Amino acid sequence: MQRSFYRTLARRLSAAALVIALVLGGAVYLYEMERIDDAVVDLAMREARAFAALDDGTPLESRLRGFLAAREHGPDGHFVFAEVYDAGRRPLAEVSRGDVAAVEAAFDRTAHPFPADGRAHYDKVTLGGQLYLRVLTDLPSGRSGGFFEGIFAVAPERLAHARDSVLGTVAVVVAAVAGTTLFLLPIVIGLNRHLVSLSERLLRANVEILEVLGGAIAKRDSDTSQHNFRVTLYAVRLAEELGLDRAAIRALIKGAFLHDVGKIAIGDAILLKPGKLTEEEFAVMKTHVDHGVDIVRHSRWLDDAAPVVGGHHEKFDGGGYPRGLSGEAIPVGARIFAVVDVFDALTSRRPYKEPMPFAKAMAIIGGDSGRHFDPAVVAAFTRIAGDLHARLSASGDDDLRAAVLAATTAYF
Repeated sequence: MQRSFYRTLARRLSAAALVIALVLGGAVYLYEMERIDDAVVDLAMREARAFAALDDGTPLESRLRGFLAAREHGPDGHFVFAEVYDAGRRPLAEVSRGDVAAVEAAFDRTAHPFPADGRAHYDKVTLGGQLYLRVLTDLPSGRSGGFFEGIFAVAPERLAHARDSVLGTVAVVVAAVAGTTLFLLPIVIGLNRHLVSLSERLLRANVEILEVLGGAIAKRDSDTSQHNFRVTLYAVRLAEELGLDRAAIRALIKGAFLHDVGKIAIGDAILLKPGKLTEEEFAVMKTHVDHGVDIVRHSRWLDDAAPVVGGHHEKFDGGGYPRGLSGEAIPVGARIFAVVDVFDALTSRRPYKEPMPFAKAMAIIGGDSGRHFDPAVVAAFTRIAGDLHARLSASGDDDLRAAVLAATTAYF
């Protein structure tokens, strides 16, 4: 159980680390890419202001064309298109370098969010692996006009360097998260080792209490612990054959051990009476079912045993007690237990009888199919009963106890 817990813990911590790394890495990536945008915009703004500083009185369009040509081979990139507006946002001059029609078309040329806050406005597109930024910024007052709009082609080398830097930062973040997880994992495992061990001991103690209590009830009823062991094993195997889920089998195991727990409320004069009970005495005896349900209902851990404790004397045709339930209204755990309880009682040795032969016992079980027992449960039991009976009837207390412990541990 500990190894399984540690594997689960390691998987969950690894998954959590992966999620955190992806989230943080993604956040860092977006932040760093935003910084790249800011750096490129700042570069474009410096270039635009450098153009404004060239106001030497020459025609604006010639000056703008000369400015773009002079910076065409800049290491960080260059403008492929530029336009200057006056303070009233009317175009004054427009120049492009090469065929930039596709680039211009990629931007919304109808939208001009002219700056009113002293800050540049920009948007970006990528065409054929090339990053372009359209920048709109105000210009110092003077003959150059009031606004500069340019499409700046970022140099691939500059962009590659920036992206390498981003990926390096993301890798550091991911490595830090992974390293922290690896550092914490043994600490968390160490802190939980004692808790896991304590939980296992507690579970083992609870199962042993089931065994002890079931055995005590059996002895008071002149029965044996072997009966409880066998019916529990029969019930588990039959439940598996019927495809019950783990929770249902756990409840069945508890109910199998404690099915007659209510008999502690029945006086010895009736419980141990050697002869046949009178109607009044049998009415008292039948109350052990309700007493049993009341007992297990007082425990959260045992509460799910109540359907077996309260329903194992019901009959499929409605002729049982205490509520006269019929068919599938009887809990499936109780229908399973009813078959294995009667079968083991028939095939077991008692001070007052010899064990019934297997074939005869199965004939009785089959004969009561549809009346006492659920036919589907009987059919499933018929498929497994032969080998199971041969093995369990030849087992002693120690072997049965070990088998029950293995079966219960597998489901708790």
